[in-house]
Amino acid sequence: LDFGLDINPFSKDVFKSASSKGAFYSAAFLLQRTLAHDLDVDPEEIEIAAIESYNLPEKEGVKNRSSASIVLTDELPNGSGFVQQLYEEFDKYLNLCINPEPEMPEHIYNYSIITNQESFDAGYADLKNYRNMNFHPLLDWRLAVGLLRVLSDPNYFSGLKESDYKHPELTN
Repeated sequence: LDFGLDINPFSKDVFKSASSKGAFYSAAFLLQRTLAHDLDVDPEEIEIAAIESYNLPEKEGVKNRSSASIVLTDELPNGSGFVQQLYEEFDKYLNLCINPEPEMPEHIYNYSIITNQESFDAGYADLKNYRNMNFHPLLDWRLAVGLLRVLSDPNYFSGLKESDYKHPELTN
């Protein structure tokens, strides 16, 4: 079977756009918090500037596919270099978000997110904080980890295949 995911927060389909928007904002806040935790800085030093529309390359005769991109910036006007570090070590931070290992001290924050059985979507221990209250209804650690896993693994289809259910965002 040929599976495909359509994750577009700018879709005209209200349900698709709402769930996709939740996934992108959740992933943006997870990347922000993960980077801030790793660098030992306040998450407010890293701003979520935008979720922008992004035209995907043509795939197997399918044209005009769109999704989105996450735009992060340093809070300071001249930049602190935090987002540059995320860019340069993106694979490290992506892996930290989707495959944290409990025995590694630098992974504890991310590991605590995917093992949190008390918060089905998001809580103040992971993605929510006072300053992002406007986004609270959208935030969900499962959507964040799932979207980042989709970006990192072309064989992951977020529950469309039986093998997807070994991942924490679908099992916990």
